[in-house]
Amino acid sequence: MLPAAAGAGSPPSGPVVSGLLTAPVTGPHPLLDPAARDARAVAGGRREAGRVPLVIGDVPREPKAFQQRGDLREQIEESLREGRRAAVCSLAGARGVGKTHLAASYARASIDEGVPVAWIDAETSEQLLSGLDLMAQQLGLGAEGDQAPVASQVKRWLQARREPYLIVLDNAVSLDAVGPLLPAYGPARVLITTNNPAFERVADLVPVDRFTRPEALAYLRQRVGPGDREGARRLVQELDCLPLALSIAAGRLKGPPPLSYDAYLARLRDTPLDEWLARPEGEPYPRGVAETILLAVAGLTEQAATLLGELSVLSPAGVSRELLGGEDDRALAELAAESLVTFSRDGATVITHRLVQRVLRDAARRRGDLAGLLRGATGRLEGVGRITVEDAWNRHATIVETAAHGEALWEHVRPHLDADRANEEMYTLADDLLVVRHQTGYLLNELTDGIRAISIYEAVVAGRELVLGADHLDTLVSRHNLAYAYGTTGRLDEAIDLFERVAASRVSALGEHDQSTLITQNQLAATYSGAGRVEEAVALLERVVAAQTELLGADHLDTLVSRHNLALVYEAAGRVDEAIELFERVVEDQERVEGAETRSTLITRNQLAATYNGAGRVEEAIALLERVVAAQTELFGADHPDTLISRHNLAGVYRSAGRVAEAVELLEAVLAGMERAMGSEHPETRNTRSALEWTRSQLPGDQ
Repeated sequence: MLPAAAGAGSPPSGPVVSGLLTAPVTGPHPLLDPAARDARAVAGGRREAGRVPLVIGDVPREPKAFQQRGDLREQIEESLREGRRAAVCSLAGARGVGKTHLAASYARASIDEGVPVAWIDAETSEQLLSGLDLMAQQLGLGAEGDQAPVASQVKRWLQARREPYLIVLDNAVSLDAVGPLLPAYGPARVLITTNNPAFERVADLVPVDRFTRPEALAYLRQRVGPGDREGARRLVQELDCLPLALSIAAGRLKGPPPLSYDAYLARLRDTPLDEWLARPEGEPYPRGVAETILLAVAGLTEQAATLLGELSVLSPAGVSRELLGGEDDRALAELAAESLVTFSRDGATVITHRLVQRVLRDAARRRGDLAGLLRGATGRLEGVGRITVEDAWNRHATIVETAAHGEALWEHVRPHLDADRANEEMYTLADDLLVVRHQTGYLLNELTDGIRAISIYEAVVAGRELVLGADHLDTLVSRHNLAYAYGTTGRLDEAIDLFERVAASRVSALGEHDQSTLITQNQLAATYSGAGRVEEAVALLERVVAAQTELLGADHLDTLVSRHNLALVYEAAGRVDEAIELFERVVEDQERVEGAETRSTLITRNQLAATYNGAGRVEEAIALLERVVAAQTELFGADHPDTLISRHNLAGVYRSAGRVAEAVELLEAVLAGMERAMGSEHPETRNTRSALEWTRSQLPGDQ
């Protein structure tokens, strides 16, 4: 991709998605095989059946001295007992009473019995959508042309399944968000944890309250030891039997250094809550919890306290150990010993209880150092700026996680941005965070994950309008990329409208022949072509190429991009001979300027080969594509998306040449590679699956 378009002053904060060597609208590196489109229609969206994973998502591991709470477990098992159809159970209660751990215990038991489990964080619509996307991907749901929401796809799969399946929706808030997912029949089981008792309308409600007094005492006895029963009773009374508060207190009582119950109670009661923490909106904290959390934090080392503060402003769904880095392992161990954090079942994700997060954020706000926590957490996300386009396919999980944390941080920053800019520190922080979110959206655009990119860029555009102004160059960059994301998801009218407005703003601010203006006009022309407005696309791209040639020279990278896209549009307009001639000249110039085996040169050769094939020059197409595949395999590896797309296209040309068996064999290998590299439900993977089915139908004896 091209670097950011330069404007007056400093360059924008991230790269502009310029459509470098891409077919209009369909994504960064589209399949070039025309037969794939026909194959999708023939295949009718069929998919190959796959094994159902035993676990999807992060199931929390069992905490120390876990109390089974037999009466609640019996109610859960009765609600979800085998034989009941489409059973739905809701564990409802206040924060900190142990709903998540009860659900996790049932989930772990189900896994042990061989019942597959999907664990989905459902507190926000974005978290729910992300979890359902992961579930659909790992189950191989959705078919080409299936425009149904992912919740409906999962619901259909649950209803069609003949064997039990458990899906856990943790910390669900909205009935409207969860409702479309709940199956009406079938052996699936749904277990919901929530603070909202209204879920009784759609589920068997199991109220979850604090520990009973015997459960609380049993917990302390197992966790701390059998001594000083009277001290344990006083602490249970002080903490009102709240499981979260008791778990944190137990960690501090154990030490090191250990504390007696009397010493702990004295320090707990001396914590000046009114000076540290304002009453939060909504329901008050259960009595004693805030004091307990703040007391535990007061005994931490500086490194552990800093880490916990940053965790308090990141996504409550959890933070990967990979993102935190190995240097925080000692601090994490300290936090875990104090029961301030827990870990997912596989140990890869650090989870901070939402109540702990709220207490820490409110305390920081009272002290006036919330901005420091937010800045430290934002700094942990800045590594996304070092992920290259070439490596993005290998870092998809990190990019998606960064998107979730960026959203959480923005929710904490946004309320501090007012019209009179009273808190300039927050405005500076907001600008830095928007850079991170912009880059995250850019990488998701590169991964053709347009749905997530749109959500991010709509927020970034609104944020930059607030922080920088509607006409700032960085704001225009983000609008451009939002338009690109609209295009990749088929929202062509919105893409065209926004590209036209960005182009007009750049003309007004920078002039008709500014570099960034011409980049936006290039992508606008590509989107015109994708919308069937081919003649407008040709006319606009010819003007862009002429202006870039005059301004930058015929060999500049921007000009080469536009010449490549003009050749694509010539082909779409039926001017195939002109397209081939222009592609050949672009390849020659790229080899001279960039090198014979650079990524962009190889992509143009790939497109030239596809155009040869469409013009009936099949042998030339085969020879060229075989060279491209060999070079890409050596440069990037056999499973890099560029290589896979070229191998797919080579299979298509083999089929054109009558070499159907070779095409089938190659497509089988490509499909396996795409499933590894992109996932089973990526658009390019689905294209390949459909093309393979159609090509198999062309084998002798199958016609």
